[in-house]
Amino acid sequence: MLFFNGDDAVRGTEEFRTLRSRLYHMREKMTLKKLLVTSALPKEGKSFTASNLAQVLVRQHGGRVLLIDADLRRPGIDKMFGFHSRGGLSTLISGGDKFEDVVVPFTDVPNLWILPAGPIPPQPAELLGSTVMKDHLARWRTEFEHIIIDTPPCLSVTDAVVLSPEADRIILVARAGKTTKAALRRACDLLLQVNARVMGIVLNALNMRSGEGYYYYSGGYSNHYYDEEPREDKTAEPVGKVS
Repeated sequence: MLFFNGDDAVRGTEEFRTLRSRLYHMREKMTLKKLLVTSALPKEGKSFTASNLAQVLVRQHGGRVLLIDADLRRPGIDKMFGFHSRGGLSTLISGGDKFEDVVVPFTDVPNLWILPAGPIPPQPAELLGSTVMKDHLARWRTEFEHIIIDTPPCLSVTDAVVLSPEADRIILVARAGKTTKAALRRACDLLLQVNARVMGIVLNALNMRSGEGYYYYSGGYSNHYYDEEPREDKTAEPVGKVS
């Protein structure tokens, strides 16, 4: 398991450098070219983790890194980096744009390239599971040292599960005091059912100094994710509970 102890207000911290070091250590035993980042539930820090991981990989090693916003239902990577995109992954897969027309170089971090999600399409899972998407990933694999793919929560919709077999490894993000062990087990089970290679768990927003306990996660999904209604066990113990 991978553990990130920190807070969403802190970016580029030592914790992400430690995560990067752990990944490079694991690279000696497994291929880590394409990393898919997801979570069990919304608002657990997956986009925060994906974007910061992409930046620290570039800063530490200088190779070309592509950060893909594959959350075609509730995209947010472009806003996180401070730009507004006309097109993106959705228009690329559907044939409306070329890659060079929608990919954005992040000038603050040379060699970091961002592919925004683009307009929200009517059938995101079908686009992500298409042959066109697979062909693009195969091409990007030869052009970038790392590809970081931010996807929707896998208990909310099927998108991450559909795309996960195309990734070398999957990183699951959990939020301390919010993500329950039951939800995390269900997420792992879904991914393993399609032979996705789950590498580990990033435990986000764990306050090591707090002596207070966390509330149990009470269930409920954002309306932006609409494929599956959650049935969370409200008595389940949250991952990373501090008591």
